[in-house]
Amino acid sequence: MDNDYLSPIQLIGTSLRELHFKFSEERGSFDLKELDYKLSLQGGVGIDEYDPNEAITTFRVEVEWVEGDGPFELRIEYAAIARQDGSLSREVFEKQCRLSIMSAILSYMRPMISRLMDEAGESFRLPLIDLRQLASSSSQSDDS
Repeated sequence: MDNDYLSPIQLIGTSLRELHFKFSEERGSFDLKELDYKLSLQGGVGIDEYDPNEAITTFRVEVEWVEGDGPFELRIEYAAIARQDGSLSREVFEKQCRLSIMSAILSYMRPMISRLMDEAGESFRLPLIDLRQLASSSSQSDDS
């Protein structure tokens, strides 16, 4: 196989670490209300201390209701292991994990959340998420 077509970063595997979905006890009382929510996004990249060409990337999405409880609780967290071929600096590898690998993780989450909401009879959908802000923030938690 010609290596000119291979990415310097390969996704080795993914793992669903947490999936929490629960309806509120008062679900029916929310039907006529318009509720505001915010998404809590947490992500981190941990470069392996023994093998700097391997990293664990985690990404977590949680729906938080602005005013008290909402009609449901939702938390989902994925982790992914990525490996580079050694051609990238540590900084570039970490930045690419924050953008590319987190984007790949989000592509696993989005259809899972969609199907879960469809089966639960909810119309909630994840909005577009700009990972560049999360990637540029150095104060995000690293959950590796």
